[in-house]
Amino acid sequence: MTEPLEGIASKEEIKKIREDLSGACTTEIASFDEFSRFVSGETEGANFDVIIFDTAPTGHTLRLLELPAAWSGFTEENPDGASCLGPTSALKSGKERYHTVVKRLRDSTLTEFYIVARVDKASLKEASRTSDELRELGMNNQHLYINGVFKVHSKQDSFAKKSKNLLKYN
Repeated sequence: MTEPLEGIASKEEIKKIREDLSGACTTEIASFDEFSRFVSGETEGANFDVIIFDTAPTGHTLRLLELPAAWSGFTEENPDGASCLGPTSALKSGKERYHTVVKRLRDSTLTEFYIVARVDKASLKEASRTSDELRELGMNNQHLYINGVFKVHSKQDSFAKKSKNLLKYN
């Protein structure tokens, strides 16, 4: 990918491009960087009343919210490296922005988390885990929405019986 730049860009610029592309999670960190630019006000995010960041409640997404806490040690130990979080040079340049983002996400006057789950045990457990992890990060203004509440039409239906029992799940 850098071959067309040879002779045009400096060796340092090509090295930076290679570093930028070397992370295994380039797409995820790029998406999160764009989100963070909106939340921090660096881009047109300041022009919006509401910003919705729709993501699956995966551990990987939540780990991105933990970046500021882990940042200093990583950048000091790996000044020229890259990880799943991206190249170290990009981490250093975004450190202040991420601190701003996490601060705003923790501020309940600015941020609300809407966790959406289905009425099944696995989905509710995942919602609970996500909620707990957000709370550990100091992000407490949370709401749970149940998607697709099942209405029983026949008491003889075995699925209806199982669903009724599931609704008692806490």
